[in-house]
Amino acid sequence: MQKELREYIDKGDIKSLKYVFANALDADPTFVKYEDDYEYCKKIPGFLESYREVVTPIINDSSKWDDSYWAKLKVAQEKNFSDERMTHMRQVAQVIWKDRIQRILAERAEKSKALSSSSSSLHTQKQVFSSSPNINEINNCHSNSKEDEQNRRIADKKRQLEKEYAKKSKEIEIERTRSIEKAKREQATVSSKNKKNFQNSSPKKSMGIVAAIIVIIIVILLMLKM
Repeated sequence: MQKELREYIDKGDIKSLKYVFANALDADPTFVKYEDDYEYCKKIPGFLESYREVVTPIINDSSKWDDSYWAKLKVAQEKNFSDERMTHMRQVAQVIWKDRIQRILAERAEKSKALSSSSSSLHTQKQVFSSSPNINEINNCHSNSKEDEQNRRIADKKRQLEKEYAKKSKEIEIERTRSIEKAKREQATVSSKNKKNFQNSSPKKSMGIVAAIIVIIIVILLMLKM
């Protein structure tokens, strides 16, 4: 079933279904593409209506069937969708679009023939290839070669990663050793400076203490004289 019709059926859109079939013969005057779908939809409640004359009555005289009559039939079918009028429209289409129908049928026959020929050719080729004694061996060799190449690439990649890891570890160890040595040198420099500063400041501190003692003694002597 055509996708568009299936969607209308699932939605319960009877009005759209009627519209599609009322115009179906314009798209395919042979009605082949719509035949099965139409038979299915005829079973849907509310799809078909009882025939009544609207716009124009059915004319059975084929000499009066023309484009103007066809247009009136389509309008009438949209207003009163009946199986009787649909059957009549299919008969009218066979007359007013006779040449078009013959061309469509010829094209379909040619396409079907081409597809049949193509299918037969593919079947023959399949038999030839399947009966070849070396085809499986070729496929196996190709598969094995491909697998070996993949394994080789994986091994090469693994070795490369191991080299990069070893190189990186060595660089990290060298950097760690340099950091430790730098820290030791900086610590030694700081200790040396502190020692020097202490040595320089010791005589000054001693002289200050002596001066303070002398001042204290002088003050005591002055107090005694008083």
